[in-house]
Amino acid sequence: VFVWVGTDAQKSEKDAAITTALDYVENANDGRDKDTPVLEVHPGVEPPMFTCHFLGWDPEKASDFADPYAAKLAALKESGATDTGAAADDSKAAPAAAAPVAP
Repeated sequence: VFVWVGTDAQKSEKDAAITTALDYVENANDGRDKDTPVLEVHPGVEPPMFTCHFLGWDPEKASDFADPYAAKLAALKESGATDTGAAADDSKAAPAAAAPVAP
């Protein structure tokens, strides 16, 4: 069982990942041996016995990971855009409906 641990993972997350994998092996009902090894895998040094399970694995691309959200945010900041779409643009809002008048 492989446990891939990212470089930004906190110690508590790493510990929980290994514990979860060990619990999985212990409780699996799929006929696997209780001594099935649990291997911790780190980015950039994935062993071939891990990468062979991913068709088209490109070690160069895998080692050059860029967070797409961070890249988008950086591009927005670079372009000077400050509105991320979270706030409504009042200039485009429909006019408010008139309140009903009581007779």
